[in-house]
Amino acid sequence: MVDEMLKAGANGDASLCLPSVPQEDKDQYCDSKFYDNLEENKTCKEPYSFCYLCCDSEFGDLNADMRNDCF
Repeated sequence: MVDEMLKAGANGDASLCLPSVPQEDKDQYCDSKFYDNLEENKTCKEPYSFCYLCCDSEFGDLNADMRNDCF
């Protein structure tokens, strides 16, 4: 339950989610955030889905406006 509360309140860094981030950095990000889910990890590394998964990871439900701005 504590983990879910922390995720909901996440207020991260949108600059990590930019399309211009080098692929190597994207791969490292995905490996650090989605280490326990191989399918999400693989999807995260795809250019078309990186930004969305990154923004979802960086900003929790309590910061939905910031997450939407990140998209």
